[in-house]
Amino acid sequence: MRNTKLEVDKFMKKKIWLIFISIIIVIMLGLITSYVDSARVRNSKEPKFTIKVISNHGNKITYWGIGYKIIRYPSVSPNEPYKNNRGVKYGSWFMSYSLDRYDEIRRNIDKEMERYIYIITPKCYPENGTPIITHKDLVYNAGMDKESFLDIDKKSYCKAYIKTECTEIGKWDWKTYISCNDYEDDGYINWEKGFEKKK
Repeated sequence: MRNTKLEVDKFMKKKIWLIFISIIIVIMLGLITSYVDSARVRNSKEPKFTIKVISNHGNKITYWGIGYKIIRYPSVSPNEPYKNNRGVKYGSWFMSYSLDRYDEIRRNIDKEMERYIYIITPKCYPENGTPIITHKDLVYNAGMDKESFLDIDKKSYCKAYIKTECTEIGKWDWKTYISCNDYEDDGYINWEKGFEKKK
């Protein structure tokens, strides 16, 4: 009876050690692969140590690694080169990233700009200076709803920098850049502080 109990204790200790060692190995593998893949993503290269899952419509690709994931929105097709992206984000398994929300924010800004730019400067001349417009201008001067800038976390707000250009007499063009909690357009310039988070 005593021998059986000793054998059971030895077996349980071995089992606990095996589980512990397995967990350590998985954590170490996760750290190493995470380090390599995050460096690859920063250098616009496809991650190596992940499982690639393409959404039904092909407009979103999720790479699942050990304890991390990468969400990528290709510019046209999931089969095009990795560097052709509309947006990429690296984070934990629990991370959420929706480029659709950022596209919606840009569309809201463009819609407001069509009206606002012609109110503040109805006649423009290419040789004259052009205004820089921000999220605060659109909310406080144009009356745009602040909630239009709400980020995907539904608490913080995105900021906007709109670079305007008078292309010919009386004709405006602009490019919208946004900066959100976990996303920022290339070319964004921080001209003003953002709105405070929701409480």
